[in-house]
Amino acid sequence: MRNSLPAVSVVIEWENAKLAELDRARRMLAALAAQLRELRPEMEAPPELIVLYDREAIPADLIARCVGEAFGDPPEVALRVLPTEHAGYYAQKNHGAQLASGELVLFLDSDVVPEPGWLAALLGNFRDPEVAVACGNTYVEPEGFYAKAFALFWFFPLRDAAPPAAPVEAEHFFANNVCFRRELFLRYGFPDLPLMRGACVELAKRLRADGHRILIDGRARVSHPPPNGAAHFVRRALCEGHDSIQQARLRGARRRGFGLATAKRFVNSVRRAGARILANRRAVGLGAGGAAAAFGLALGYYALCAVGELVGTVSPETVRRRLAV
Repeated sequence: MRNSLPAVSVVIEWENAKLAELDRARRMLAALAAQLRELRPEMEAPPELIVLYDREAIPADLIARCVGEAFGDPPEVALRVLPTEHAGYYAQKNHGAQLASGELVLFLDSDVVPEPGWLAALLGNFRDPEVAVACGNTYVEPEGFYAKAFALFWFFPLRDAAPPAAPVEAEHFFANNVCFRRELFLRYGFPDLPLMRGACVELAKRLRADGHRILIDGRARVSHPPPNGAAHFVRRALCEGHDSIQQARLRGARRRGFGLATAKRFVNSVRRAGARILANRRAVGLGAGGAAAAFGLALGYYALCAVGELVGTVSPETVRRRLAV
C-alpha cells in the first residue's frame, strides 16, 4: 500500500485508572477504537492493542468488560490483556513494548481522552521513514474551577488551540501521548530510576544526546484529569517533591545544599504559577477572583511539593514506598 501507515501496537497501562474515574478509561478506549477503525484502511497490518495491569490491584474482568464495550467481541484489533506483578507505570510500558509486534509502539495512558483526529495526526508523522519519535499535546481538561486551576499552574501545557500545520522539534515528551519506532524504543526503554514520574524526561535527554529528534504535533491532543480528590492532591504533590530531590541526587547535587535548593524551587514554582495564571486565566474562563483562588491552590500544592522534598532528603524511600502514585 503506497505511503501507508506502518503497523502499530498501542500499549496502555492500567495504573492511572486506579486514581482517575473509570469513566475516563472508558472514554479513552471508545475514542481509540473509533480512530483505529477510521484509519484501518490506511494501515499496513491490523493494529495491536496491549493492556497491562497489576493483578493484585485490578480485577481482570473489569478490564475485559471495558475493552469489550469499545472494541466488540470478538475485538476488532489483535488484543492482549496481560497481568503484571508489582510492575509500576513505566515498567508496564516497557513490558508492553517488549511484547509488541508492530513497527510502531504508541503509548497511551488509561486516564487520558484523545480528541478527534489525534491518532491520524500522531501516526501521520511516521509516513516519513526518518521520523522515529513523535508526541502530542497533553493538557488538563479545564472543566470546573479545580481543573481550570490545574490547567493553568501544573506541568502540562494548555490545550494548543491553534497548533502549527507541521510538527516542530521538542526537547521532551509526556509518556501518555507518544509514539516510537519500536526498534529505537527497545534500544533505550524508560530508564529504571528511583522516581514515580520523570523517566520520560530522562529518556528524552538520552535520545537527544544521541542525535535522535523528537517531534511534537500539536494537533494530536489528549485531555488529562487533575488529581482526583484531596488525598490524590496531597500524594501527587508529595511525589512531585520526592522526584525533584531524587533528580537532584541523580545530577550529583550534594545533600548539604538540599534545603536551600528546595526553598529556591518552591519560590520559582510559585512565581511560574503566578505568571501562567495571570497570562492565561481568560483562556480557561477564570475571572480575577478565580485567578486569585487558583494561585492559592498552586501555593498549597507547591508547599506540599517542598514537604515531599524535605521528606525525601531525610528518608528517600518513605514517599515512594508509602505514597506512590
